[in-house]
Amino acid sequence: MERTKVKAILLICRNVDCEISLNKRMIRDIEETYYVANGKSTTESYISSRNLVSRPTEKAALNVPEHVSVSIEDLQQRNQNLLALRGAVLRELNTLPYIQKKVLYDFYINREFWDKIARDVNYSIEQCKRYRNQGLDVLGRKFDTNKKIKELLQKRGRDTP
Repeated sequence: MERTKVKAILLICRNVDCEISLNKRMIRDIEETYYVANGKSTTESYISSRNLVSRPTEKAALNVPEHVSVSIEDLQQRNQNLLALRGAVLRELNTLPYIQKKVLYDFYINREFWDKIARDVNYSIEQCKRYRNQGLDVLGRKFDTNKKIKELLQKRGRDTP
């Protein structure tokens, strides 16, 4: 795999938490819009009817359009795929030698500057960039052979790097 694709995958992993929190916020907004308890107070919604399902909840569930529940399921599936992708990428990253792993993790995931990374590992900036390039090459080969990463990137669809 090319270095640019590996960099793009690492940048996706950098933004996973932000994207997941945005998706959760979107799910919450959709649920607040469509799963309202018909304007009744929250204490009234705790009163249960048969089978421990309250009438407001039952009415709300019956009145939700199909596209809303599909949207919620899509967002939840996207969150699961993002978490799985980040886990698979971090597992591959952990197989690298320490110096390459540290440079790649600090630069791409933690968003550190080169001078801080060089100070942390006691190498020059140029040497750190060489370790980064070596690590990207190794990760590219590992990503090519990792079926889980390929599958998750295909599921990601149009956002694939």
